[in-house]
Amino acid sequence: MNEDPVLRVLGPVDLAKPDEEIGQWLVATWVGHKAEEAGIPLDDIPREWAIALIKKTAEVDSENVENAALESVFRKACKGDYASAGRMLRGLMIDGVVRISSENLADEALRYRAKKHQGSKRGAASNKAKAEPWHAECQKAAKDLLASGREKRELAGILSRRFGKTPTQIRTVLRKAKDT
Repeated sequence: MNEDPVLRVLGPVDLAKPDEEIGQWLVATWVGHKAEEAGIPLDDIPREWAIALIKKTAEVDSENVENAALESVFRKACKGDYASAGRMLRGLMIDGVVRISSENLADEALRYRAKKHQGSKRGAASNKAKAEPWHAECQKAAKDLLASGREKRELAGILSRRFGKTPTQIRTVLRKAKDT
């Protein structure tokens, strides 16, 4: 067995490895798993037995829809297309982690979003209440400036310094006023 580099790669998968190595890892791990099931020591797996297992796995095809993607990964890897198998296995593992995480955190996320949404309504009402006094004061100051002969285009610059707001914020407040 030691002369075959694929069959020597037994150990945990490292998703940072290249696709080719992950594909090789899958075949080696499968052979090691089946050898342990058969009572064969990992350091003494007969080459013929391993090759027969790989050939048989390359032809696997079941009617189970849930396992179709994984079966495809095994077929590709056992036929020697390690890069495709590695890429697909990486994707399946990442999708699985995301799915498990999503399921476990879904309730917590929904509670968080509901609380956040609730808070935003309260925050909006609070912000509106705080803004109304200075809006009214700004609109009155704008009327006074216009009455004293200032041009409409000058208002945002003058009032932004007076109220500590940006000219854009001042223009928005003045646009909302009916008679400014």
